[in-house]
Amino acid sequence: MNLLSPVMRLIVSSMLIQLVLQMCGACQAGFRESREGKCLETTICYPGEGYRLGDGSMTNPKDTCYKCPNGTYNRDKIDTAKLDNIQLDVCAPIDCSCGHDGTIIKNDDSCEKGEEKICVCDREHLFYGWDPLACQRMEDQSLISRIKRPGNELTNSGEVQRCRKGYFKTSGDLSICKPHTSCAAEAGLRVKVEGTATSDAVCDNATNVPSSMEITSYPPIDEIVTNNVTHPTEGNYGNRFPEHIPCLQSLIEKIRHLLRRNEPDTPGDEHFIQIYEDINEVDQSQPNDELTYSSEPSSDLPSYVRNDAFSRPGTLVAPMMPESINSVTHPSNLASPSEDDCGELIVSGQRARDVDGPFSEQLDSGLGEQ
Repeated sequence: MNLLSPVMRLIVSSMLIQLVLQMCGACQAGFRESREGKCLETTICYPGEGYRLGDGSMTNPKDTCYKCPNGTYNRDKIDTAKLDNIQLDVCAPIDCSCGHDGTIIKNDDSCEKGEEKICVCDREHLFYGWDPLACQRMEDQSLISRIKRPGNELTNSGEVQRCRKGYFKTSGDLSICKPHTSCAAEAGLRVKVEGTATSDAVCDNATNVPSSMEITSYPPIDEIVTNNVTHPTEGNYGNRFPEHIPCLQSLIEKIRHLLRRNEPDTPGDEHFIQIYEDINEVDQSQPNDELTYSSEPSSDLPSYVRNDAFSRPGTLVAPMMPESINSVTHPSNLASPSEDDCGELIVSGQRARDVDGPFSEQLDSGLGEQ
């Protein structure tokens, strides 16, 4: 008859195994034997932590770790399996003082957090040397005066040197050079002003830098626009008075007809001036889709029509408005034509439209006979 259930059998078997192990003085991996002969679960404690042996529950005692109290620190890694049941207070008070003349702690912040202190010679108080236990004091006044200049510092070799690259000193005292401000790209910064031996670096927000993909708009190259007026550039001569060309041709034809009527004996072929040359040049410079004028002028204009304004190469004939055709004065008063702000022909300093007289009527009657 089976008096024990399967569960009871397992419990009894475990107890017997534990008893045998304790009697033989051996515990399974991850356990250690306590002074009472019990097998306790071990643990690993890291720097900044202390340990307690057998601090588990009554039914499951084991080793544990705890954080060192403020002002104390443990710098070692501890495996309780390697301890011989020895309980020690490994969280010792933090000491960040160097305790030697002319020395100063270099890592005060990290020392307060538990790191081992680093002592160096106090160069800001004229102590120098590589061994903090044997610092020497600078006594040379000439060197001391040089140390006090911006950009200079005392070295551990007892010499005066300029701040090395990446460091600066702005004050005129015994202080040592400090690192330039870091403009880290990871923080979204860029160097706006490079640091020197006597000035710190200046950072700027990297987002203020124009992207290389940005495109700046510029005016078209083939034209320059000023005050809403487009001026033709070199190689583009524009349209020079195209709307006045028909009017001008008609005017010259009428003047030629009038001169022949009043002075039939006046020779014209000998002194004829090619007035249409400039007109033809303008016509040839126009685009193909615009109107062109190629009328051939007759050669019977009198000599007094010749004028320097017409004979100079490249001179443009003054533009005429259609209403100015019937307001031209006697040819004897004809002067170099010019254009005023209204685009009207100026003859002898007067506006043609303001001139009234017998010749105006004669001109009208002569033109009317065409």
